[in-house]
Amino acid sequence: MPRAVLEDDYHGERLREFDSVDKAVAELRRLEVMNSDELASEIGPTPCVGNCGSRELLILAEGKVVARSKLITRKP
Repeated sequence: MPRAVLEDDYHGERLREFDSVDKAVAELRRLEVMNSDELASEIGPTPCVGNCGSRELLILAEGKVVARSKLITRKP
């Protein structure tokens, strides 16, 4: 099975690895409905939490994007 990676595409930050695409996509769907505080608690603050506070999460498998979340932005 291919390894899949959850990445913050906005910052080029690799967050988690999975042993299957299905598991990775399920995790992405679980995370994308969280508010910014829940998301920061789950996967940590954005690298520029004091500035943009935005994330765009995606799943990469075999070098290809297989799923992408909506843009998640910190509330002021």
